[in-house]
Amino acid sequence: MSGSSTSARRGMAPRDQPLAPTLLSQADTEPWLRAHASDLISALQKWGQETDDRESRLNARIAIHEQRERQFRVQRAELLEQIAKTQTRVDQLQEQLQRRARRLAFIDPA
Repeated sequence: MSGSSTSARRGMAPRDQPLAPTLLSQADTEPWLRAHASDLISALQKWGQETDDRESRLNARIAIHEQRERQFRVQRAELLEQIAKTQTRVDQLQEQLQRRARRLAFIDPA
């Protein structure tokens, strides 16, 4: 058996025939081109919609993140204010204790 008859039986072009496709007339290619263009348009529209959906989800996540960040800043400011007030109160109590300790030192000579 020769090599070209074997390849022809397997559905392949014989080696002596060119592999380039035959030229089709414009009437033959126009429906294919229209269908292909339609497929491309559909794929691009789907891709655009998927991109819009992802952008929408991303924007929602960004909004949630920004809201949490604002809440954190407010909470932090409140805590810092509370700490400052507590420190002021601690300083006042420490001063009172020092004054009492001095008074007791004068009153009770040990």
